[in-house]
Amino acid sequence: MRSLVGYKYPPASVAFSPDGKLAVSADGTMPVQEILLWDLASGKVIRPLQLLERGDYLSMAFSPDGKQVLAHGWFVKAAWDVTSGKLVQSSVPEAEAPRVMAYSADQKHRLEAKGDDLFLRTVADKEVVSKFAFERKHREEQRQAVAISPDSQFVVAGGDLGTLNLWEAATGKLLWKVIDDEVVPPPAGGWNR
Repeated sequence: MRSLVGYKYPPASVAFSPDGKLAVSADGTMPVQEILLWDLASGKVIRPLQLLERGDYLSMAFSPDGKQVLAHGWFVKAAWDVTSGKLVQSSVPEAEAPRVMAYSADQKHRLEAKGDDLFLRTVADKEVVSKFAFERKHREEQRQAVAISPDSQFVVAGGDLGTLNLWEAATGKLLWKVIDDEVVPPPAGGWNR
């Protein structure tokens, strides 16, 4: 286990590069004060990435080829060159546009969010494989983090008030959820949606 030390503000969004050698982290301040590119072998910061004035990077990911860091928030979506750390693209997302949240380890699928729903899509043709509805106890809770398991069998999402959902990736079936630090097992026959 290695600790990543060197950030000024606690990270709120992180992602691994496809080759597993790098990570990127963005803090949870508004606007974001710090986006760092990390070398995982040494645990040290390689470089900070160029910031934008209105950055609110709720989700971070690497491009499938590992050459860019991608970020998406409510007010901006952006891409940086990994080698230089320079911003190569930024725009204001459309209100209803889905946000890319994560890529699978094999880079064949990506997880997108739109409203309360998550969609697992193929990268090649953007076909929807599965849909996941984030189930939470508190209506005001926002989904903050998502990931696809390394074997692409599961999708997990966590909220800012402690809810965690785990789904089967291929079917979208909710397997279990954690609410207020308690695991809520599925009822006999599963959850009805």
